[in-house]
Amino acid sequence: MEGVLAAFAQFDNDVRSERTRGGMKAALELGRWTFLAPLG
Repeated sequence: MEGVLAAFAQFDNDVRSERTRGGMKAALELGRWTFLAPLG
């Protein structure tokens, strides 16, 4: 049972990662800054 839960958790993390990367790429293409503000 733990294996099934671990596999689902990994799948969920992969989906979130893909969505995040896609959103950041789209924002960069629109000219938005998607990174932390520089120090100083």
